Amino acid sequence: MQVTDPLFAPEKDLLNTKGHMKRIIPLLIVAMTAVLLCCSGNEKSKNADAAQDSTILRLGVLPTADCLPFYMADQCGIFDSLGLDIQLVTFNAAADCDTALAGGSIDGAVSDIVKAIVMRSKGDSVKVVMSTELHLHLLSARNARIKRANSIKEKIFAITRNSALDLTTDRILESVKLGSEELNKPQINDIKLRAKMLDQNQYDGALLPEPYASACVAKGAVRLTRTESSEADLSAIIFREDAIRNKSEQIKTLAKAYDCAIELIAGMTAEKTETDKKKAISHTNTISLMSYIPTGITLNDSANIAVPRKKVSFLKESAFQEAVRWAEGRSLLEKEVKYADIADTAFVNK
Repeated sequence: MQVTDPLFAPEKDLLNTKGHMKRIIPLLIVAMTAVLLCCSGNEKSKNADAAQDSTILRLGVLPTADCLPFYMADQCGIFDSLGLDIQLVTFNAAADCDTALAGGSIDGAVSDIVKAIVMRSKGDSVKVVMSTELHLHLLSARNARIKRANSIKEKIFAITRNSALDLTTDRILESVKLGSEELNKPQINDIKLRAKMLDQNQYDGALLPEPYASACVAKGAVRLTRTESSEADLSAIIFREDAIRNKSEQIKTLAKAYDCAIELIAGMTAEKTETDKKKAISHTNTISLMSYIPTGITLNDSANIAVPRKKVSFLKESAFQEAVRWAEGRSLLEKEVKYADIADTAFVNK
């Protein structure tokens, strides 16, 4: 599999000469002044625009394979065909997405059960309206010389703490008879940064979603283990309760659009000849199904990437109970959260 380098490319220094600085600084001052004047003079216009946008459904997403159906629905015109006015807001870190949700700048977010439970326990009025698939991969850096998951004791593996990634890491540790405290787990929230740091051997390993996992493996990282389909049950599409009240029809349409995208993925990735597969991809008018991720990976040339195959479902009570027990063990909950408090089953077809 060929993987291009933008994911790992160093940032360019655009201000590398004094002459450049002299030319750019005056332009920046003028631009900033214009922006400030515009902002101060158009507050009423902003409020009017916000009122007009009240029907738009704003969904926070991450540039990962589990969000692929949402990007496909947008890219392939499924949202438009269903009459859904939606804005996908991409975040590189799940924590930033959760902050935006709590602050009200987005209506809903692709998150996980652990985060949803913790948010609810802290008083945030959120509910899980549907579950999708979340596949995660435990990788070791190419210079770490770690070939098996049972060799990670006292190593340094980057994750996102207090999340499904943290819970999944503990699942893996338990499977190789290690305790959570036997692994050093620095928190690197930004997915792209976590992948870059792994590629640069700045720690022993990391837990990553696709397509970053395959991008790192293509550059020498070792895949130690991955979640099986039966374990990919920790994803949660969560919405603020005010959005559920005011935009219930849009959320129902969102679930329908997701399922339509899953059907499209199934048709494109079915066992076919290469010629038929190329025709199917061409039929969608989509050059790259993962063009939102700067890695050059597409579904057509990356059969090893686990992409969502299942339609939206209810929040599993068994997964909820596991997440609650785990969160309680970490003392993350400020008050009790019950399944009935957080699970909204009105948006998924039975």
